[in-house]
Amino acid sequence: MIKPAMVPIANQIDQDIHSCALQNFWNWVGTPGNTISNYGKFLAGVQRLNEMAVPSDERSAALSPADHVALLGNQAQLYIDGANTDAYRKAKLGGLAGVEPFMTQNAPTLTTGTRTNGTVNGAGQAVTYSGAQANSWGQTLNMAGLGAAATVRAGEVFSIAGVFAVNPVTKQVLPYLQQFVATAAATADGTGNAAVQIAPAIITTGAYQTVSAAPAAGAVVTWNGAASSTFQQNLMFHRNALALVCVPFEKPAGVPTDQIGTQDYKGIHVMLVPYFDGPNRVSSWRLDVLYGVAAIDPRLGTRVSG
Repeated sequence: MIKPAMVPIANQIDQDIHSCALQNFWNWVGTPGNTISNYGKFLAGVQRLNEMAVPSDERSAALSPADHVALLGNQAQLYIDGANTDAYRKAKLGGLAGVEPFMTQNAPTLTTGTRTNGTVNGAGQAVTYSGAQANSWGQTLNMAGLGAAATVRAGEVFSIAGVFAVNPVTKQVLPYLQQFVATAAATADGTGNAAVQIAPAIITTGAYQTVSAAPAAGAVVTWNGAASSTFQQNLMFHRNALALVCVPFEKPAGVPTDQIGTQDYKGIHVMLVPYFDGPNRVSSWRLDVLYGVAAIDPRLGTRVSG
């Protein structure tokens, strides 16, 4: 009786965690829409974590069923003692390149907006550390050329011509463009202009530098994935990228204490409370979990496509 009732609760928590990652992870490697069909494509995610100086321990990957099966098929063909056996007989990938992969039916999907590529609308759009801090480590970026009344969906990823990523520790310029995520939905006006809330903030100097240079006026914006398309999102991250916090409930008054059930498992607190519908003489049970999710350090995660 209790286990079936817990299934939708557990799935809702899982979906909320994935949705949080979708709206905050700006790194995205691979080709949108392609499955992770071999080890090399999986390693692209590992490479991005390494380039971002992410700690090498406690890394995990959440793969969609399609990507998990595609990678299993590849691993089953390997002549590595134990690796191909688990993949073939148990549908288990095991640890790969220091990452523990898991399959999830709750892998999030991103449906892109109707925007065209667009451009940066005006120079001087870099911010300072204090400015980014006041704006939840993001900022507003003015864009043009998105198309009249075009939409940008929260979670969309884009890059800007001439704006390269930097190593977060050494500040060395990396050989690829910095990626950004739209943290909120936006709609362009009749001329195709829009103010889009993005992360990370564009910081060009100092300890919190995120990019090689500020974008020039008219710099081309390139979005990941075609407009008005849906892409499933695989995630690879360090455990400190995301947080799930649960708060224990106070036991309700009016219910005998010995009839209230509570259970803690790995920090997740569940309360089971009985109640009775007198007029209809129906006994029921209520299951509750009080929780919140947050991306505490989005730098420590990436999306991975094939």
